[in-house]
Amino acid sequence: MTRPVSVDWTRYKEACARDLDQEGHFRAAWLRTAFATVPRERFVPGRFWVWHRDEGGYRVLDRALDPAAWTAAVYVPHTAVVTQLDDGAYDLATHDPGELVTGAVATSSVSALSIVLDQLALLDLEPGHRVLDVGAGSGYNTAMLCERTGSAQVDAVEIDPDLAHIARGNLRAAGYRPHVRAADAELGAAFRRSRYDRVIVTASLGRIPRTLLQHVAPGGLLLAPYGTAWSNTGLARLTVNGDGTASGRLVGGARYMWLRSHRPTPSRPERHGEGRESASPLDPTTVLAPSWAAQWTIGARVPQKTRLRRVSADRIVLWDGHSYASVCLTDWHEPDAVLQHGLRSLWDEVAAACLWWNTHGQPDITRYGLTVTPEDETLWFEHPGNAVLKGGEEQTV
Repeated sequence: MTRPVSVDWTRYKEACARDLDQEGHFRAAWLRTAFATVPRERFVPGRFWVWHRDEGGYRVLDRALDPAAWTAAVYVPHTAVVTQLDDGAYDLATHDPGELVTGAVATSSVSALSIVLDQLALLDLEPGHRVLDVGAGSGYNTAMLCERTGSAQVDAVEIDPDLAHIARGNLRAAGYRPHVRAADAELGAAFRRSRYDRVIVTASLGRIPRTLLQHVAPGGLLLAPYGTAWSNTGLARLTVNGDGTASGRLVGGARYMWLRSHRPTPSRPERHGEGRESASPLDPTTVLAPSWAAQWTIGARVPQKTRLRRVSADRIVLWDGHSYASVCLTDWHEPDAVLQHGLRSLWDEVAAACLWWNTHGQPDITRYGLTVTPEDETLWFEHPGNAVLKGGEEQTV
């Protein structure tokens, strides 16, 4: 990508840096230098997708047609630049900018600067560390890693071959030479090194792939967005031990797109036999718009693939591929307001999780932790002895 000669990128970058600094995003000293050095504009394509909330869909923003809007979007602190919809089903190169795309899901982006910096600060990265970047995207995060530890120490994998090719080209054009490979990180065999001091993932995981842990050196860190059924906003920071286990806490929020194989997309099950009718134990509308921390907690305490959808002004449905529930939003206290099918009573579990979050003082996500072994993965609340079990119970050891 060539840099538009008429743009004073220094002015845009300095204005963005002031905003990021005021909000405390330069939490590690090296980040300020890396941000000033890496030309983010080289990692933003000439065309990308922009969400139009009032229209409920995406339109293409073309630098050639609207250079001012394109330029302004490059250094916005809190907004990701969406570079792909539905795994590339819509061709950015040929799509008519006037055509609205509805119903599509963003599947790749140049991540928002604020979360890039926050995540990198938590990596405790030192010069010379061997680093694996999972989810190269356009290559911007990879370039930031190169600035800290050197290109020769950085490997990146990207599951989409076209995106891997773009990342490689962007990095080379900006003067970086990490090893970039198109591969599925969960398979592990694509990694160039047997061990890394740091592994950073820039896609949300619903579980920690053991292949990643196996490639972290003892004492090394794995930093990965960690989502639940209802929210992809967690961020796990795990220390890998010499015995092949890993443990750590959720250290905050990081909204990333799901790793492809971790997307919670179960189909609605067929409903066999008679359903179970009941009143709802709480007002269903309280579940529809809680904080992201509440959504994450609810998702941690129900089956991992539970989905919720509002199908009308007065009804929501839930399903997990095996069980199903339908809930009326008005008259929810009536004995037939809830209809549930299948082995699990999904609405009862969701309501119990919501009530748990409220009765425990609406705890922040940082009170959760994670322990991973070669055989198992345990989410816990406050200390490893309080394992969170599906269905909302805790097992105190």
